[in-house]
This record gives sequence, C-alpha cells and structure tokens, in this order.
Amino acid sequence: MQHPRRLDPIIQNKPSWYMLTSAMDLVSDTESAIVSYERGEYGDGDKGTLYLVIYGLLQAMYLQQDALRNMVHALEGSEVYKLDTEPEAMWIRQIRNDSVGHPTKQGTTKPRKDGAQNEQTSHSIVQHSMCKENYTLLRSSSLADTSFVDINVLELIETNRVLATRILGRTKTNLEAI
Repeated sequence: MQHPRRLDPIIQNKPSWYMLTSAMDLVSDTESAIVSYERGEYGDGDKGTLYLVIYGLLQAMYLQQDALRNMVHALEGSEVYKLDTEPEAMWIRQIRNDSVGHPTKQGTTKPRKDGAQNEQTSHSIVQHSMCKENYTLLRSSSLADTSFVDINVLELIETNRVLATRILGRTKTNLEAI
C-alpha cells in the first residue's frame, strides 16, 4: 500500500483516503477491544458489567467487519466489497442483531401479499446463563416454539479473527499483484 504508485491515487481521492485511514484505525481499535474482553475478568456477581462487555464485544466485531469491508473498497477501488459473501460474518452479525442489535422485535406479523405469514421474533439474553465464555439466548417466534440458543462467545471471537485475517491476507495478496 505504501508504494507511491498505489498510495498517491488513494491520497488524491480524499473520500477514499479518509475512509481507508478511518477503517485501518477501526480494525486495530476494535481488535484491542476484543483482546481486552478476552483478558478481562468478569465475576458472576456483577451482571451489569457482563451485559456491558458482551454488548460491547458484539458491537466491536460488527464494527470491525464494517471497517474491513470499507478498507477493501478503498484499497482495491472496486465495487463495494460484499460482506454477505462471508458466511461467518453473516452468522456473527445475526447473533449480534439477535442479542444486542435489535432483540425486541425483528420482522412483522402482517401477512405477506401472497397470503403467507411473516415471522416476528423477539430475543433476550438469559441472565443467569451469562458468563465470559458463553450465554443463552431466548428466541420467541410468532410461528415457532420458543427456543434457547447457546452462544459460545469465545468461538465467535475466534471465528471473527479468522475472518479478519483471511480478508486482510486476501487484500494484501491483491495489492501485491497490483
């Protein structure tokens, strides 16, 4: 990226340059937040703090994925990189949305134009299940039975890290080819 033939055009395109520098900072900053989560000690007695750190962790991974997408766009100058081509990203984003993004209402009960029923779901973290390593998510649906979903937080972190490493590696390879 630091090669003048590659860097000069990016710097000349101010919106791309600003997006790139912001995205690079955010990838690093969110990784610092994720590492802090991994190193932290969160006692079972303080559920409020545990809620905050779980909310923050899931949001940090979400933001990191957005930053990676925008970094690829700025560096490769191609059409906006589609994060939905990465199955792990969509899995992590859905857990984030269900757990802390939009947990109280997703979807609608209004019938579709074709007469089929839509699904409305609501989610909540089961408080007594929370610990640093995992938690249980209660999923209630207008179309299905209530269910409990076990969320392995450490697996989410590892999956997100593998995803980020793969995207960064692919981007580096593309830059070297250019």
